[in-house]
Amino acid sequence: MAPAAFGVRQLRASGLVRGATTIDAIVMASAAARGDIVYTSDVSALEALRRSVPAFARVGVLHV
Repeated sequence: MAPAAFGVRQLRASGLVRGATTIDAIVMASAAARGDIVYTSDVSALEALRRSVPAFARVGVLHV
């Protein structure tokens, strides 16, 4: 993914979900670009991003 598209995606995502930080959006956009799973202790914000952003729908979010 081009850096510009990556930046636009994460910035749009961070504004969609109350409580989600820019870092949360960057993590989700990065994981979506690679097809990764995100391991986190803060599942709520990342799950909310996943539900709100169609591009993040396939990102796995697991509690650790």
